[in-house]
Amino acid sequence: MQNFSEQGELFEQYSTFSPKLYIFKQTELGRLRSVLPIRQLASLLPAQNGAGRRSWFDNEGQISLLLLSHFLRLDDPTLLKRINSDWELQMFCGRQFQLNERIKDMSLLTYIRKRISQHMNLEGFQQILLNHWQPCMENTQAVVMDAVVYEVGVKSPTRVKLLWDACQWAYELQVLLCGSLKIARSRKRFLDQKRKQMVYQKLKKRSHKRNKARRKQLIYLLEKLCGRGRVESWPVNANSTKF
Repeated sequence: MQNFSEQGELFEQYSTFSPKLYIFKQTELGRLRSVLPIRQLASLLPAQNGAGRRSWFDNEGQISLLLLSHFLRLDDPTLLKRINSDWELQMFCGRQFQLNERIKDMSLLTYIRKRISQHMNLEGFQQILLNHWQPCMENTQAVVMDAVVYEVGVKSPTRVKLLWDACQWAYELQVLLCGSLKIARSRKRFLDQKRKQMVYQKLKKRSHKRNKARRKQLIYLLEKLCGRGRVESWPVNANSTKF
């Protein structure tokens, strides 16, 4: 006759006197779990009817699982593998797996995200967090927001870029002066160089010969815009004080 022996637990896993629960509360995840109003947040979701696919977790566990994904910065398959073998993560989600239980559905987190996005009231979600953390908040009269700053208009000051900026500035000044003096201006030369500059900027590789040729073109254009051509032939009235 064979003798069978079973090992029972003195305390249930989630009872007040459970050693495992006491150890969990001393860990970082346990301290995080204690400051989150997960039960109040879970009340915003409808009750699960048990139909369809196996969800593995109740409403509190599903919200805890998404918080774990963000806190640990793990992708979905890695997080589910960790939960299968890590009792701390299981207790954070409010469930302790049996030895023969394993989550094999790698799309479980996608399903949970979709369900919560469809049923969660975001205004109520924010109000619960505000009421829970308001006693610990300081400077509530100020609004602090994250800001992302992108540098625009910052470019490497190469010779071609500086010459083209000078040509643009001179052309804009010429347009202003010709408009005030009611003098016709030639736009063809500048527009041609503008098209050439766009082609030059799209080049991935620029040889020394091409750079030198482009600089000569821009210097010639800048000299024309600054008055070494058309401006010298402008009729200037000696009695006029408009120039």
